[in-house]
Amino acid sequence: MKRAPKRQSSWTAWLALPCIAIAALVAYRTVGPTGTGRLSLRPVPHTARPADLLPGDTGAGAAEMAREVPLSEYVKLCTQDDVTGCERACDGGDAASCRSLGWLYDQGSGRLKKDETRAAALYRRACDGGDAMGCANLGVLYDYGRGVAKDAAQAAALYQQACDAGNAQACTNAGVMYDNGAGGFAKDEVRAVSLYRRGCDGGHAHGCANLGLMYEFALGGLTKDNVRAAELYRRACDRGNAPGCTSLGRMYEHGRGGEMKLESGAANLYRRGCDHGDPLGCASLGRLYERGLGDLVQDADRAVALYQQACDRGEETGCASLKRLRR
Repeated sequence: MKRAPKRQSSWTAWLALPCIAIAALVAYRTVGPTGTGRLSLRPVPHTARPADLLPGDTGAGAAEMAREVPLSEYVKLCTQDDVTGCERACDGGDAASCRSLGWLYDQGSGRLKKDETRAAALYRRACDGGDAMGCANLGVLYDYGRGVAKDAAQAAALYQQACDAGNAQACTNAGVMYDNGAGGFAKDEVRAVSLYRRGCDGGHAHGCANLGLMYEFALGGLTKDNVRAAELYRRACDRGNAPGCTSLGRMYEHGRGGEMKLESGAANLYRRGCDHGDPLGCASLGRLYERGLGDLVQDADRAVALYQQACDRGEETGCASLKRLRR
């Protein structure tokens, strides 16, 4: 979707997006187990369903419909993940339905086989038709070379376009590009802060988590403010953001940001982070098991399993701890 005292490539971030879509790239900044590190960024894609749509039944698609059925009816069917409805609505010029159909191809949902090339073409139609999430999703495909040739500059431009059109996730993703100096953007942490704030204020949890790290480490022209950082981590965690939970756990473990030192609370938050996909949460929880902290019974086997889980997901601290215990 920073570590100490230099940037590394060990981490993950994910994104959850509203609007039927493949989630736009998110990078999240993570810190080392002692909380003294500077963050590093590595974007990882994540897909999610739109909050305003019902699961629907994508098994067989709708029966053939009469020609006089209005476009609005096909659009309505598409919001229920009906493949035929999406096809008809997209062909009728509804950009959001093209994006939804692209998502169905991207997922291989219902009667559709997974086809990222077809998904990219549909996201392009959606984007060209003014659908911001279509632009953001297309950016993800360019960022990872899925269905199109990998092109960071194109991804960055699409994220910025979607952000300017009001898409919160795309603002976070554009912030990551500025933070890393990627996609043709000059490295600019001040600009990254502004974009993370737009993402967070727009309801994107990863934007809140990234902004929290900027406050914690006094980056992008911000004054160090652990209280504000903790508030942002809690906001992100409450919205289901795993790295936000991990960072909030770090605040509890060390008694920072106005939080009382509470290792048991840290353990619970690390577990939430780990269970929802943040490898640093797994590594941090493993450390508590290894040392018997946070009301946990000391358990070397459990620690090894958690370090392995973190390492398998690219978390360097997990790999280092695993190597140390296996000597």
